[in-house]
Amino acid sequence: MATHEKHCNKCGEDWPADLEFFYSNPRTTDGLAYCCKACYREQVAAVPRRQTVASASPHMTDCIAPLLAGPARSGSAA
Repeated sequence: MATHEKHCNKCGEDWPADLEFFYSNPRTTDGLAYCCKACYREQVAAVPRRQTVASASPHMTDCIAPLLAGPARSGSAA
């Protein structure tokens, strides 16, 4: 059984054309990604992750919370 090889467009190396070395990509004719898994991991690691910061702006529920709590009750009975 002959093993087919695929060329990685990033590193220029030839690797066995299987899911051990390439991620799947159904949009390509062979069903494998254009670059090998090692190059893809390097590419993802090079992109800085976005830091999420808690929002200081009020939320919609903050505005309607008094309405959801029901009518305001006064301390004296009528």
